[in-house]
Amino acid sequence: MFWRLVSFIVIFGVFIAFIAFNLENKCDINVGFHVFRSVPVFLTVFLSFLMGILCATPVIIGIRAKRKAKKAAGAAESAARQTAPKREKGAREDFGSYGVD
Repeated sequence: MFWRLVSFIVIFGVFIAFIAFNLENKCDINVGFHVFRSVPVFLTVFLSFLMGILCATPVIIGIRAKRKAKKAAGAAESAARQTAPKREKGAREDFGSYGVD
């Protein structure tokens, strides 16, 4: 728990340093129909990061849904195996090894 707090403080410090070093750096952002002028660089970076997260979210949800369905299918299969009648050890079969007798 202590290391999580320390790592959070360190990461937060890196973000603050990035913002402080780039306060005066400005750029223009063109979205096709409008140009945003003099936007600070750190806002551009953070907004790009957030847009990447939004684009990746459906993919992550799809992967989790596939894993959940696969796990449910595996659980159903193992339940079916457990309910199948078990053959006693040394029980004699009425047919040969290929089922031809």
